[in-house]
Amino acid sequence: MSTKILVVEDEVIVAEDITKTLSDLGYVVTSVVKSGRQAIERAKTECPDLVLMDIVLKGKLDGVQVADTIRKKYKIPVVYLTAHADIATLERAKATEPFGYLLKPFGDRELQSTIEMALHKSQMEHRIDHLNSVLRALRNIDQLIVREKSTKKLLQGTCESLVESLSYYTACIMLVDQSGNLVEYRQAGIRASSLSEEEIVKQNHIPSCVREAMKTPEVVVIEDTSACENCTLMKNSQHYRALACRLDSDEITHGVLLATLPRDVPTDEEEVSLFKEIAEDISYALHKISLQKERERAVVETKRRNRELAAINAIAVAVNQLFNLHDILDTSLRETASILNVEGGVVYLYDTKKETFYPSVHFGISKKILKEVREFKKGEGLSGHVANTKKPLIIKDLSKNKQNISPSAIKEGWCSYMSAPIISGGGVSAILTLLSQSKNYFTSSHMNLILHICNQIGVAISNAHLYEGMQQELRDRIRAEEELKREKDFSESILETANALIVGLDKEGKIIYFNKAAERITGYTGGEVRLKDWFSLFVPSYARNDVYRYMTGEMQELPIHNGNYIQTKSGEKRWILWNNTLLKDIDGNISGIIGIGEDMTEARRTQQMIETLNKISQNVQKISAQEEIISILGGELIKFGLDILIARVNEKNNTLDIMYSSSPETLDTMLELIGFDVQNRRVPLTDFREIIHIIEEKRGAYIHDIESYLTLQLKGKEAIIQDISSKLSWRKMIIVPLLIRNEAWGVLFLGSNLLSQTDLPAFTAFAQQASAALENTQLYEKLRQVNADLSDLTQTLEQKVQERTEELMRANQLKSDFLANMSHEFRTPLNSIMSFADILLMQLEGPINRQQKEDLELIKESGKDLLILVNNILDLSKIETGKLELHMEPVDSEDIVSAVTSQLTLEAIENGLTMHTQISGPLPRVMGDEIRLKQVLRNLVANALKFTRKGGIIVGAYAEGDAVTFWIKDTGIGISSQNQSIIFDKFRQVQGGNSREFGGTGLGLTLTKELVELHGGRIWLESEEGKGSTFYFSIPIVK
Repeated sequence: MSTKILVVEDEVIVAEDITKTLSDLGYVVTSVVKSGRQAIERAKTECPDLVLMDIVLKGKLDGVQVADTIRKKYKIPVVYLTAHADIATLERAKATEPFGYLLKPFGDRELQSTIEMALHKSQMEHRIDHLNSVLRALRNIDQLIVREKSTKKLLQGTCESLVESLSYYTACIMLVDQSGNLVEYRQAGIRASSLSEEEIVKQNHIPSCVREAMKTPEVVVIEDTSACENCTLMKNSQHYRALACRLDSDEITHGVLLATLPRDVPTDEEEVSLFKEIAEDISYALHKISLQKERERAVVETKRRNRELAAINAIAVAVNQLFNLHDILDTSLRETASILNVEGGVVYLYDTKKETFYPSVHFGISKKILKEVREFKKGEGLSGHVANTKKPLIIKDLSKNKQNISPSAIKEGWCSYMSAPIISGGGVSAILTLLSQSKNYFTSSHMNLILHICNQIGVAISNAHLYEGMQQELRDRIRAEEELKREKDFSESILETANALIVGLDKEGKIIYFNKAAERITGYTGGEVRLKDWFSLFVPSYARNDVYRYMTGEMQELPIHNGNYIQTKSGEKRWILWNNTLLKDIDGNISGIIGIGEDMTEARRTQQMIETLNKISQNVQKISAQEEIISILGGELIKFGLDILIARVNEKNNTLDIMYSSSPETLDTMLELIGFDVQNRRVPLTDFREIIHIIEEKRGAYIHDIESYLTLQLKGKEAIIQDISSKLSWRKMIIVPLLIRNEAWGVLFLGSNLLSQTDLPAFTAFAQQASAALENTQLYEKLRQVNADLSDLTQTLEQKVQERTEELMRANQLKSDFLANMSHEFRTPLNSIMSFADILLMQLEGPINRQQKEDLELIKESGKDLLILVNNILDLSKIETGKLELHMEPVDSEDIVSAVTSQLTLEAIENGLTMHTQISGPLPRVMGDEIRLKQVLRNLVANALKFTRKGGIIVGAYAEGDAVTFWIKDTGIGISSQNQSIIFDKFRQVQGGNSREFGGTGLGLTLTKELVELHGGRIWLESEEGKGSTFYFSIPIVK
């Protein structure tokens, strides 16, 4: 762009001379004015790059005053023009900081050099001012980074600093989340959008330039801002240029810094680098704030967890020091509510007589609500559901569960609900329920906390129920014998009726108390064990020392829980979970220990059984015989003390066919009594509706009493059922279906008095794995049969293929011999015909007319075509019979290309085509028969000439790996993709009219392919119909 200059000169002749000189030098004179007022107005409207100012002007303002005004208002450089001036005027001019002086008269070179120096000085001045502004902006941003901890204030302050310090039109920062959605937007400067920052974030307005900047760590310079016209945020920026840079730290993308700036500010490498530095400072600050927030969140979470743990510990200590049930529940409820910061709560206590729950303690709950849920049974309402399932429950929005909640609770503003069971003595003894007036208040962490608290409350409730009378008995023993007796009888009645084992030991470990539950579980009476050593009588020898040390440690420490095996009178080992409490005399000395135990043997047995069943299932997966799997399953399950029956569903007879029974004699007796098929061991399904239901529903079932079950199924046969029941040693049964591809294959029956509803999932899972093993056997048998059939079929087909191959080989040999002989016989008469045609064309026998000449040339060309066909047939027959001999020797690759193109260039020119060669670098020699290689290349080039009407042919070669690749590219008719697969087949040509239009036998490419492959090479092509073809063939190099 040419430099624009404003000339201020009141002498017309001088002004015209300056204007002409400036134009000759390539400058643009925007205006020539005479007065200072005009100069100021034109400087404002025309914005010249330079002002040439005469110091002495006519009018109120002289040149010095005008120059001072232009410099201060518009920052345009001024060069003074003067012929003479007094010292005072020159001093005034000097104070305006001019960019040069020109003394009249002056030459063209002096004028040009002064202008260029002034322009350079002005640019440097602008650059220095801009760099100072950048440094101020960086300093302000650094101060913001140190001072601000708020992301919004940091971003807003940064944008404002960039606009104020750097004179940016607009500066904005966009922050995005990991999905690339806008989460924060701050802007300063010219506002292009009527939307607020919050609306922009809500509508996720992200300009395309920002999306581009997100893809690269480098600064994106946007020179063409015409696209900004349709941008919601930057639509007034199309006359500026823009810079955008991604904000990164620790491989995390925070967002983008975007700024628009005047076009006179250069976006050179230095400017881009400074902008990048600003972006990096902002990124560092965002990273710093992010880390600080993470630390604060971690501190808050740690404090919360510490408060919860401290509260749990406080509740545990508090409730373990209390034996009054009401005080335990009230303390627990209030402490829990305080920890979770909720407004209301209630504990529902279970009334064993009424079998209902009732509100025992509460706070923050109105009497109206308590009246509406005065009592409920298991399964009724939300809390009843918790009691029934023994699992905690969270309702985030009570308004969506109005049918299960008190109507008054909704009206009084309760929004969130959480409830958990308090379990003691193996059952739900209470329900702890908390309410909040905030929606979605309770979380999974709250649930985990309340479960811990409920466990503590459960232990405390057990202690309150079981220890209250006992402690009273021990404290009052010395006071009065009668009161002691009464209290003792009362305590013993409680202890004797408790389901838990209660054992009292003195300081030496001798048994001083043994309740009824202990007698039932161990098989000993209280009299048999009284004052006997607990450890030697009940603890197995292998664990005696460890348990003794633990129990004696109890004498010195606070009560804690422990578990160990005890040995019953029958020798059976039972796993007991103990809750131990020290006994103290009136003086506070330790006198013994009371242990309250829960028999957990069945739970441990179930766990061990599940592990063993899994091992069995894994083992049977490797077996392919169905009968063997059934036998193994039955044999292994017997080891658990179970009575086993495995039956297969017979859909044809609608029966259950028994495959395995652990008690076959008992089974036959039962079948005979009922009147079923004993010989085939079949049970009609129509007599057992429950089993049909199990098969149809594909779900297992637990039978609590076999006699009641049979009575219900076999109505009218009560006497027979009683007889059958007397022959069984068990009453409980589990029935699970065996499913193969989701269809019932059979049914598994398990009988034992030790079974319970909780065992059903384990045996259902086991049945699924067993079914998979049975399915594998079916698949194996089918696969074996298919393999046998395939083997027979394969053998038959192979024999037929062999016979057919031999027939084809014989026929092919006869064909090749015939073609070789026929081709040889054809060549002699063909050569004679062609020779006579040449003689006639030479007119040795006299002149010939035009028609005769055309006929003779047609005879000659047809002879040539026929000779080529004969030669091709002869070569092919030699190849097929293995009689073609190649004279292999090192051959110069470039010579092959040169020889063939020299031969065919004239033909190309006659056809109006061009022919070029393209050799890529020096080529190594190849190993081959030189004559045959030239024949291959000649065939391919001749084909290209034949099928190309306009354009030309390029013949090239290049070395790659262990071979030289020759290629021939033409601009001919091309070959369709469906024809490319047959182009090298014998007597095959491109489909359509090409064979008739261009001629040919369809043997040239076949022979070419055979010759290439005889050299150990390969041939291929690339072509598009209507756009030409490129043929390639590779020949190994000399090693």
